[in-house]
Amino acid sequence: MSRLICVVLMVVISSVVSVNVFATTRVVKRKYITAYYNSKGELTRVDIDSNHNGRMDTVKYISKGRVYKVKRDANGDGRFDTYIFFEDGKVSMIKKDTNGDGKLDTYIYFRKGHLYKTEKDTNHDGRIDYVLVHKGHGLALEKIDTNHDGKFDTVNFYRHRRLYKCVQNGKVVLYGKNGLPLKIKDGKAHYVYKNGRLSKVEFKYRVIAYKDGKKSFEKIDTNHDGKFDLFVYYRNGTVYKVEKDTNYDGRIDAVETIAGNTRKLRVDKNHNGFFNITLTFKNGKLIQKEFFKKGCSLPYRIESKTKIMVDSNCDGKYEKIEKIRPDRIDILVDANHDGKFDCEYVYSPKHKLVEVLKDTNHDGKFDTFITYNGKECYTISRDSDFNGMVDLWKKYKDGKLVSVERDLNGDGKPDITY
Repeated sequence: MSRLICVVLMVVISSVVSVNVFATTRVVKRKYITAYYNSKGELTRVDIDSNHNGRMDTVKYISKGRVYKVKRDANGDGRFDTYIFFEDGKVSMIKKDTNGDGKLDTYIYFRKGHLYKTEKDTNHDGRIDYVLVHKGHGLALEKIDTNHDGKFDTVNFYRHRRLYKCVQNGKVVLYGKNGLPLKIKDGKAHYVYKNGRLSKVEFKYRVIAYKDGKKSFEKIDTNHDGKFDLFVYYRNGTVYKVEKDTNYDGRIDAVETIAGNTRKLRVDKNHNGFFNITLTFKNGKLIQKEFFKKGCSLPYRIESKTKIMVDSNCDGKYEKIEKIRPDRIDILVDANHDGKFDCEYVYSPKHKLVEVLKDTNHDGKFDTFITYNGKECYTISRDSDFNGMVDLWKKYKDGKLVSVERDLNGDGKPDITY
């Protein structure tokens, strides 16, 4: 019995000794490297003094012959600040403390050994404010929290290693292949660029086109019905023409052209597609009105401050001209449309008839002259033989003839009175 107990005791002691042999760790030290082995003789850790300053600055952790983690003291301050993780022998993640404050601020992620994403805390407040996302072998996305409020306010999109879109605080910028902006959207307007220069601005109810950095064209939806009704044309950045659809029927009915201090406004007053009035302004003051009718390329009536001309049959010859002066108003009339004025009416500034001149034989010379006293005829003078000299005089009073004088010998003086 005692022998049996001794045998059992020896077996247990032998078993314990065997287990302890496999559990112990073997350490191999060299000048700048220390290697650690497990009880199975497998390498599990390597400490390295890479800069030979007497302090280990790199530690590699190994499992089944593969490194699965590395930590480093990259700045040599005695604290580990870089951590590298591996999967299947390829880097899967890197963590860094870039400013040496003992807090991790940079995280780099890999997929199948390829760089996938980078996250940074650039101001070291404990929040990620800068992110890079890679696709393939190039940058695909960049997110930035510029004011460090915890929200990404700037996002840059890349294609073929080239920035093609930027979203910043609701504003979107699209870039061309040359790296210059193509279009900017800010919620209120779309800005379109060509070769890096502003080409067009699109608002909800307004579009502005640019050429060589200056406005060239503008269209506006003034009543917000979805149709543009005001068009502005620019030359060298200065307005030279404006078109309007004043009644919003889809047709232009007012066109204004500008040259220096002179403006001309053509108006389709009846909204039938025909411009029948042209107004001319100078220094902001109306100086002339022109009236047109269909089938007539020339104005049939022209009005200014000092003159009114009428060509009612549109033959290019004015049959009525009204001249306005401070002391009188003269109206010339071509009643038979032969191109010669055969009657002239003279009025006072208060539009009271003063005199009438007539060309009764249509030779282009006035031969009859009638004066008025108020509303009544006062005198009639006539060149009865059309030689250019008056030879007959008649006087009236209260509408009745009171005297007649004649020049019988053509000397321009009365010879007989009756």
